[in-house]
Amino acid sequence: MSALILSILAIFIASVTAAAQVISLRRQRKYAMTQALFQLQLFLAQPHLRSARAVVRQDCWDGTDREVAGLICSSFDFAGLMVRRGLVDQGVFFEYWGPILCLFEKRLAGFLDERVGGDLCGRDYWRDFQWIIEESTRRGHGRLRPWQRL
Repeated sequence: MSALILSILAIFIASVTAAAQVISLRRQRKYAMTQALFQLQLFLAQPHLRSARAVVRQDCWDGTDREVAGLICSSFDFAGLMVRRGLVDQGVFFEYWGPILCLFEKRLAGFLDERVGGDLCGRDYWRDFQWIIEESTRRGHGRLRPWQRL
């Protein structure tokens, strides 16, 4: 009888230990995702990328500055890779960046439809940028917030 009690107690202790480890792993993953999101935000906040976004957000932007358009597409292509792979919290990313991404889809449509390398158009070349644009639209982030307007 005491062997049965010891076995049950051992199973209980092992179960509690396993549950504690699962909780610890979840906390570590959440912390890692928060850090990755913070680092991605720092990347996107670099002055030259912020300036490029500001140029495209202006109503007078005519779409002729290919370098500015390319900076936006390539930087958000990298961001899209991280978001799509689940390395950052998608909900937080799309809540913050979704509306501006929907605007960029409209403003950069012509540029994204052009060929950028070989037989690839911009939408194929920067496929993770295209994915986050589509995901932003799907999530209903089509309206800019007041702080995102110039």
